[in-house]
Amino acid sequence: MPRSYAKPRAGSARIAASCLVLFVATVAIASGTPKYFPAKKLHLAKKQNATKDRRNHMIAADYTEDVRSDGEAVTVLLNGWPIADMQGGQDAGLINYAVIDGTNHLSVTIAPPPSGKSGSADTATVLIQNGPELILSLKWKASATPPQPLPLHKAATFQSGTHFGPRVWQTTAPVTLDEATKEAIRAQVHRFRDLLEAKDLNGVVQMFAARDHEDAISHGEAPEQNTAAAREDYQQMLADPHWRMAPIQDDRLQFHLIVDKRVVLVDYGKDTHVLTTLPAPNGDVTAFDLYLSHVNGQWEIVQ
Repeated sequence: MPRSYAKPRAGSARIAASCLVLFVATVAIASGTPKYFPAKKLHLAKKQNATKDRRNHMIAADYTEDVRSDGEAVTVLLNGWPIADMQGGQDAGLINYAVIDGTNHLSVTIAPPPSGKSGSADTATVLIQNGPELILSLKWKASATPPQPLPLHKAATFQSGTHFGPRVWQTTAPVTLDEATKEAIRAQVHRFRDLLEAKDLNGVVQMFAARDHEDAISHGEAPEQNTAAAREDYQQMLADPHWRMAPIQDDRLQFHLIVDKRVVLVDYGKDTHVLTTLPAPNGDVTAFDLYLSHVNGQWEIVQ
């Protein structure tokens, strides 16, 4: 997902991190209907999003996570997707995008904080649900008796009905990150940047077509309806008169195989994005996640 975020104020604390490594993609499920928008407005100081809701309905199966930590490193994998990867804070929202039909696999790890020492009152919790149905619950307390040594691991499986159909990334073959593969991905990432820089609306719609199709399936929306709404969103995004893309730093690119080697995350290392706009006059920046799969002979953004 592309994401917008404001320049942090001096001294502001980062209180959460998302499974997409830098920005929390939280959904305000407690306040009512979840809201979505291709460019989510996020502020680094508060980690909140103000989004546009274009969903008319949700599917029967809405899978959510609520992950909290006082500083401990918490990683949650769902079918190989890092739905949470954080060191302190809260990550909460819909995780339908990582759910598949049939048997799903969850893996949770709670590890010590980067300092190596937890506070005496620290806690870390992971809650995975399907609506009101509990799928996985794990709580760690530094003050527990008997003590709970870290790292703490828990795995679980659950069954999903036929809500989602085969995912684009499920049907792709595992890849090997050799130099030829990296070069092909690098070239495609440059192409994505050029489309955004040129404000090529048709090209941007096609660039996100696979991801938007997955998004529609995940949330019970007709793909055609989602495509039309997404096009309007991209048009609005590109209409910004200050829109300019930052250059790509090829020497910093990193490639990470996830999801049984079927998806490649491209970034500059943890907590960084490759595709970002240059700061607007008010300091706002839009960043784009790069989760790519090799679909029909071409590297496509799938999440």
